[in-house]
Amino acid sequence: MDLRARALELERQLQESSQSIRTTTTNLKRKRARAQRQGEKSSQRARVLATYWLAGNSLDLAVECWAKLRTHLHCEGEETYAAKGRRCVQKWVQEVPAEEKEEILRGSSPASRRALKHASAFIADAHVAMWALKSNIAKGFAPTTSQRWEERRKQLAPRHGHAAERSAAASKDKDIKNWGNRWRVLWRFKYGKLRTRERHDIADLRDKALPEGN
Repeated sequence: MDLRARALELERQLQESSQSIRTTTTNLKRKRARAQRQGEKSSQRARVLATYWLAGNSLDLAVECWAKLRTHLHCEGEETYAAKGRRCVQKWVQEVPAEEKEEILRGSSPASRRALKHASAFIADAHVAMWALKSNIAKGFAPTTSQRWEERRKQLAPRHGHAAERSAAASKDKDIKNWGNRWRVLWRFKYGKLRTRERHDIADLRDKALPEGN
């Protein structure tokens, strides 16, 4: 009888110990997930603020950067989404301490250097989007991926680690193609087709696409 009671007591202690281990593991996972979310939010905040300052205090471009980093919120509707982004960026700009601003602009930490690099690349991509739109309207054709990449290279500042990237990645067609695919998805550019029954060279096709008087 004593042996049976002892066995039941050991079994109960084992179950409690196992439950305690599972609870501790779950709590650790929650803490790690919370820390990861906070780190991602801090990184997004630094990138948006860096974009705001590098673009000459451009609120519109900073809001666009915020939107590109949080694309999963598009389901809320464009107007609500844009208003939320504008309120969020304005709050960040108003509440950012002077020390944090200096740290980001100086690139004194790895996180701030990553923020500056992302901001300069985003500003270059935004310029390429406006340039591609103007080229499409004015000339009647869409710039190729190579042309867009070359325009992006012209806009990237030599600082923030982009000088080495330009020389190394420019010769890799795969990198250029991957960038072009990501760029078209983020900036919502799609290719269209001009159907013709006869074969024409590129100059004739552009003349056909251009409106009269241009």
